[in-house]
Amino acid sequence: MTSMQELPEINRNIARIQKAGTKHYGSRTLSKGKHPLTRMTNSPAMKTNRDEACPSSPREAAPEGFQCDDYPFASTSQGAANVPDTEWGWSYVPEGETIGRAASSSSSSLAIAFSGAMPSGYSDPDYS
Repeated sequence: MTSMQELPEINRNIARIQKAGTKHYGSRTLSKGKHPLTRMTNSPAMKTNRDEACPSSPREAAPEGFQCDDYPFASTSQGAANVPDTEWGWSYVPEGETIGRAASSSSSSLAIAFSGAMPSGYSDPDYS
């Protein structure tokens, strides 16, 4: 299982966005369990979320070896196209950390995240 300790830049990105938003999607601590992430399987909707957060013509060029990472995840109902701009964000993270790579090695980590609890090793903003 991939832990968030193995994904430090993604971990920081998630914590930053959860803390900045008013709903704190996915953080049991900050949202008091009221705003879990809900996974969706609708591929066109996931693409719409991904395109909103990480457009193919980026806002700024990614540094060499980095790629765009968005939170809440594009595969959730709380993705960028479905919530106000204040509730989602993005950051460039090392290509080796992208959640797609993490998912290929550990779908169970993502299953935990989608149920509203963050994976093992996740750094909740309240404790960072």
